[in-house]
Amino acid sequence: MRLCLLLCILCKFLDHQDHRDHKGHQELEGFQELQGHQELKGYEGFQELQENQDLLDLLDLLDLEDFKVREDVQDLQDLQDLKVFLDLLQCVEEDLEPLKEAVAKLDYVTTYDFVKRVGQKYFVSHRETGSFSGAVEFCSSQGLELALPQNEDENNMLTRVFGETVKTAWISVNHKKSEGDFTTDVKNRPLVFTKWAEEQPERSIQDTGCSLLSENGRWRVTRDCSQKAFIVCQVQ
Repeated sequence: MRLCLLLCILCKFLDHQDHRDHKGHQELEGFQELQGHQELKGYEGFQELQENQDLLDLLDLLDLEDFKVREDVQDLQDLQDLKVFLDLLQCVEEDLEPLKEAVAKLDYVTTYDFVKRVGQKYFVSHRETGSFSGAVEFCSSQGLELALPQNEDENNMLTRVFGETVKTAWISVNHKKSEGDFTTDVKNRPLVFTKWAEEQPERSIQDTGCSLLSENGRWRVTRDCSQKAFIVCQVQ
């Protein structure tokens, strides 16, 4: 009887032990499964974090590229603004160039005793007299040309150089009859205006004759190119 009771208790103990072992195994499996799930979940979370970080890095890169693009656009705009400024500066310089030339011309002509302006031309002289060749040489040495009226106003203005005794001034008409029959200037350019006196140029002159502006504003040719007449140059 006591033996049977002991056997029953032993069986119960074994059953209980088996149950505990099974339960422990189940608990172990559950723990392992839970741990695996948590590890998997943790890995997935890590992957998600990594993807988020990659996305953030990409956004940062895009922001950097966008910044560079904006920098490039700004640089381009700055270059365009600079080009516009340089174009405007060039226009201003071009507009100022005629003014600077006019100022330089005015500064130059005021060094003469006689200065008369007609349109864009100045007649200048030291009120000195000389031969025709001397007049041409003097004006050339000044970087100028011997005076030559191009219209009636210039012709009348040139007569104002005359003094009390000398009433003539040399004018830039070609003195070689064979080179143009007094129809060109000393540089062989056609005359655009003339005011010859009656029977002038003198037909009897066969070779050399020098042209003068006389008191009444008329032009005439003389064989005596060494006579004294006013030397007047022109500035254009």
